[in-house]
Amino acid sequence: MRLYQLGKKLFWDPADLDFRADSEDWEKLESLTRKALLQLTVLFGAGEEAVTWDLSPLMSVLTKEGRLEEQMYLEQFLFEESKHTEGVRQGTGLRGALLGHYLLYRKNPSYRKIFYEELPRAVNYPALTDGVSGGKDKLPLDGSVSRDTSEGCHNLHDGS
Repeated sequence: MRLYQLGKKLFWDPADLDFRADSEDWEKLESLTRKALLQLTVLFGAGEEAVTWDLSPLMSVLTKEGRLEEQMYLEQFLFEESKHTEGVRQGTGLRGALLGHYLLYRKNPSYRKIFYEELPRAVNYPALTDGVSGGKDKLPLDGSVSRDTSEGCHNLHDGS
């Protein structure tokens, strides 16, 4: 329960973030710098969504196995990942550009090959989502997915 309790103490709301100064700073950046930051932001946002999609099916496994403490923490963890996604989507002055670029990167064959084929294969973890349509549950519900493997997949997406 330690991680769950800590998460409750560290609550934050992306809607409370004030991006006005960031928007002003964004307008002052050179085009090449904007493009690089946009790419990083899009990749980070895609990773946050992927973590949420990939770990959500694990809830069924934890419920089936009666692992309440782990389930409570995972629910809170997924809530945090959702807040990261919200924060990225709120963005700064790049909201309109972000959405178009986001879709472009998510559908990019190289991105998809790395994040949905090669990296999961490297940790012996099946790709759980198609990365574009909102996820397809491919996680076996028999408890055969190990904690280390699921954490490994999360670390690939989240950069931990």
